[in-house]
Amino acid sequence: RALPMERLSPDAGTLALMLPTTPLHRLLHTPLAGDPTPPFDLLVMTSGNRGGEPICITNAEARERLADIADAFLAHDREINLRNDDSLCALQGGDGTPQLWRRARGCAPSPVRLHRPLKACVLAMGAELKNTLALGYEDEVVLSPHVGDLETPEANDSFERVARCLPEFLSRRPEIIAVDLHPDMHSTRVGRRLARERGLPVVAVQHHHAHAASVMAEHGLDEALALVFDGTGLGPDGRIWGAELLAVDPAGYQRLATFAPAPLPGGDAAVREPVRQLVGRLERGGVAADVAWLAARGAAPETVEVWRAQCRRRLNAPESHAAGRLFDTFAALLGVAPRRTTYEGQTAIRLEGVAARHLAAGGRGGEAIPWRVREDDGRLIVDWTPAFAEFANVAGLPTRAGSLALAFHRAVADSAIAMVEYAAERTGARPVVLSGGVFMNRILTAWVREGLAARGMRTLIHRDVPPNDGGVALGQAVVGGAQSWEQQMADGG
Repeated sequence: RALPMERLSPDAGTLALMLPTTPLHRLLHTPLAGDPTPPFDLLVMTSGNRGGEPICITNAEARERLADIADAFLAHDREINLRNDDSLCALQGGDGTPQLWRRARGCAPSPVRLHRPLKACVLAMGAELKNTLALGYEDEVVLSPHVGDLETPEANDSFERVARCLPEFLSRRPEIIAVDLHPDMHSTRVGRRLARERGLPVVAVQHHHAHAASVMAEHGLDEALALVFDGTGLGPDGRIWGAELLAVDPAGYQRLATFAPAPLPGGDAAVREPVRQLVGRLERGGVAADVAWLAARGAAPETVEVWRAQCRRRLNAPESHAAGRLFDTFAALLGVAPRRTTYEGQTAIRLEGVAARHLAAGGRGGEAIPWRVREDDGRLIVDWTPAFAEFANVAGLPTRAGSLALAFHRAVADSAIAMVEYAAERTGARPVVLSGGVFMNRILTAWVREGLAARGMRTLIHRDVPPNDGGVALGQAVVGGAQSWEQQMADGG
């Protein structure tokens, strides 16, 4: 019996297919003569892990960790030495460019070739989510297979094992360790500890600079204008970045445009409960929202007042520039966001799914989503307050969700193009690169590329390395290897 799409893929509305990787998969569907087991109609075969945990590496580990969720186990008598998860690939960018979203089996650890050799051997520790590590030396960077989110003891153990084994596997001795600028990431803490133990310098690479450097490395670029849209990343000013236009060259980067910040009442809790972000953005914009209207989106009146007070008093309400948070907030506005997310990026994926289904049905985003810009100290600031002022307290938004979600994508694409045009006026013509998890959104990526092409601008996207945090280690290795070991020691790294 066919399962409806809303049960198989309720948020994205798309399905991924995995081809059999061994003849055994086919044999399982072919019953033997006299076999009392009836033929299978459907087999759901996973890589053997709970959400947020790494795959099990031994038969005993699988039976212990998965006993209450797996109906059966397909075991083997060959031991696995290192984890290598399934790779994920999507057709992206409007022209069907294949783009890896998870770089693992079949793709890792094959190297990324560089157009310019590194000056030192660099062990790059990657990010906190969708972690991969990388070892860069000479004219190549070897990315590890996908490790995953560093949120469980099992994931952290796997991460440290890869950090130990990758240099040994390649018979290389790191001279520099590159980490994310955020000091509290597990990957950063482990990297700094390894550096202390081995007497090596540390290079702290800003998160969005690493994203930009990763896609530039793929395309052999020394300079570019980089649009980096994602959910979070620490800036050198101590704020949460995530909607950045960076002018990047061998000397570093310059931040030329971003989104206006909005508070996150409750910090990480606001990511898990998107309606908090809606309350925070309305409060920051001075937009009065009806309590009943907010309650229909999952915000109880008593908690709304607490969240508003947090924003007014700046108590546990950090400010975020991130494009990913804007997608969360607009989904909450339309009433299509989950009350509580169950996986990273779920709200933005759901909003894209709503827009994609409307587009596939022949609908259009005919309504205009307002936004405005201002210039602040040589930097373009995109302010989304008008969008939320326009639709706050409006009844019936869920019935218009498809049209408005599509119009929102158009507005974000237009704002991104405005950011590029502003930067190009100040730097001159440069290639434009797109990176960050938000640019896994196929509607947004296609429209940004189409808009920039219409203006005569060359736009490049990731192909062999994920645009999400799975590609950060490549950028860290490139930035970290730009200086020699001796220079890093002299700089006090």
